[in-house]
Amino acid sequence: MTIQSHWWQTYFSTLYGKLYRGPLAEDLLTEDEVETLEGVFNGATGPVLDLGCGFGRHLAPLRKAGVPVLGIDWSQDLLLNAGARLKRYLARGDLRALPARSNSAAGAFMMFNTFGYFAERDNETVLGEVARVLRPGAPLVMDLPNRAGMREAVAQMPAAMRVEDDAEIIESWWIDEENKRVESQGSWRVAKAEQTWSLSIRLYTPVELTRMLRKAGFAGDVEIRFLEDLVDLGTDEPVPAPSGSHWRQSSGMAVLARR
Repeated sequence: MTIQSHWWQTYFSTLYGKLYRGPLAEDLLTEDEVETLEGVFNGATGPVLDLGCGFGRHLAPLRKAGVPVLGIDWSQDLLLNAGARLKRYLARGDLRALPARSNSAAGAFMMFNTFGYFAERDNETVLGEVARVLRPGAPLVMDLPNRAGMREAVAQMPAAMRVEDDAEIIESWWIDEENKRVESQGSWRVAKAEQTWSLSIRLYTPVELTRMLRKAGFAGDVEIRFLEDLVDLGTDEPVPAPSGSHWRQSSGMAVLARR
């Protein structure tokens, strides 16, 4: 089964926003993520870009903490869902052609599996665009799937149904081994609103991602941790080796790179 390449244009809908602000909000690691981002970007002397900001889940608390965050997202539905209070800090844009000047940003972050939506060349373009807009030495934080760990996770979740209050989520997941992507199809229902959807994200190993970041122009050390150790990003805690069977322990990676 092949997922259409433009799946992301319809996936991130108003209904998506309702689910992740409502029944699925408790599953998110927002507090830990904000703590990590605040530590990395504390004292930033210019805009920090929230790439794929959605409805402002990270942007709102970070701005409240004094981090000068600006959000960019393709989904008009989610940008509207962010509300009037955040409107002045949001812009609509494609990650492959960021609406920002070169060397203008003091940092950037891409959270909640925002990287890997496109074909390989376009994914490389995304990292090149992020490098273009960052100032020399500026940090980039990412969290994204880890290929070995996702194989293990998907093998344990064939088809799932979840019902909470007036929300119903039905989904099935699989790995496209040929194209190295995790894919999913399903449906959401919230009250009387329904949506069928598909998803396809390119899976990378820590070694592959490090190579891509260096090719894009990230010249400093690339720190990659298990996603469960996100709060240790940028600290002196030991970093796991970038390859080996132990990476099957985590379905995600937390990444810190510098321009």
